Amino acid sequence: MSSNIGIDSTWVRDRFNLQYNNIFSNQAPGLVDYEISMYLTMAHIEIIDEYSASLDLFEKYRSILTAYIIQDKLPTTAYSDSNLPTIKYDREIAYQTFEFTENYWKILKEYAYTKRKTNGIPIKPITYDGFNTMSQNPFKKPNGLKGWRLDINSDGDDLRDVKILFDDANSTDYIRQYDVVYLVTPKSFDLESDIIPNSLDNNPFLTEKIVNRAVELSVRDYKPSELQNQVQINKRSE
Repeated sequence: MSSNIGIDSTWVRDRFNLQYNNIFSNQAPGLVDYEISMYLTMAHIEIIDEYSASLDLFEKYRSILTAYIIQDKLPTTAYSDSNLPTIKYDREIAYQTFEFTENYWKILKEYAYTKRKTNGIPIKPITYDGFNTMSQNPFKKPNGLKGWRLDINSDGDDLRDVKILFDDANSTDYIRQYDVVYLVTPKSFDLESDIIPNSLDNNPFLTEKIVNRAVELSVRDYKPSELQNQVQINKRSE
């Protein structure tokens, strides 16, 4: 979605203020850069969340979210028989821990390739309550043909980790590589420092949607009675 429009902090600030002032006919108190940045950041998260929910239905959404989609092959250098991973156990289920190269927000697709199953096994997310219950059932827990994912933070750094449980404790199998496609966490706006997310470069369509939603959020807080009118105006451009 290339464009000749230069998307920068000045463009975003001017677009927000134009809409905001038009709604209130310059009668509302002006917002400072910090407040505008908060509304833009909240709007950014909401818009990406909505588009990602329909990612498989609309080609337009997949194109819009290209800058937010990362494909990782973990570890970045695949394990081999001469470079074996560390295998740990939880409730007699073997698992390995993997760290993402970017902060993931939503996992879209994941698969693990093991020594025995070179064509891969599906990985499904599981809650801790689900793990506690299903790990007691030998017919439901991982058996080398399927795996579970638990989200963790094992080393306390900024990157999120996952624990992939894949087989019983008596297995000699291990995960050679974990393939995952995910959405990264939407970045914040900081107009005070003239910073906008680089994912918005040359994407005026998405930026305009974020600005529109940010204005809606500010209208909701200042004058809720005007919110529905503004929502309807913004929908006309979709």
